[in-house]
Amino acid sequence: MGGRFYKYANFTRRQVAISAADADFVQGPMAIRCLTAGNCVATDEDGTTITYAMVAGEMLPTLIARIAAASTGTYTGHY
Repeated sequence: MGGRFYKYANFTRRQVAISAADADFVQGPMAIRCLTAGNCVATDEDGTTITYAMVAGEMLPTLIARIAAASTGTYTGHY
């Protein structure tokens, strides 16, 4: 085994509280975690928008570029 395995290499390093707005995140696309249940209106890097009904603790399965102001619930972003 030549290289050293670094088990944290692909983990996100930072987190932010998300204020729902109709503008892309300054930090770029990120993983989204739901803190309180609600409908998350999420837009990916390609501009595809989908509304997810989420429960507390749930993570979205893709990197998100924007959470629309029409969203309910509270969310954190991880990048």
